[in-house]
Amino acid sequence: MNERIEELAGQCIDPKWTVTGPMFDREKFSELIVRECKTALYKQYSNGEFMYLEGCYKAISDHLGSSGVEE
Repeated sequence: MNERIEELAGQCIDPKWTVTGPMFDREKFSELIVRECKTALYKQYSNGEFMYLEGCYKAISDHLGSSGVEE
């Protein structure tokens, strides 16, 4: 996982512990990922760049970095 994704995941650790360890808030993590994607797209759009699907993919990939997930 890249640094930004790890940072976002770290924000989703619930201080409540279960028997197996800390709880991870998957809903919050999903919301943060979507927010990051929207931010990346807005930055491109506000720069006056018209984006096709490939441009959207690149903007999100550049913003979040390589996550190690193969296409």
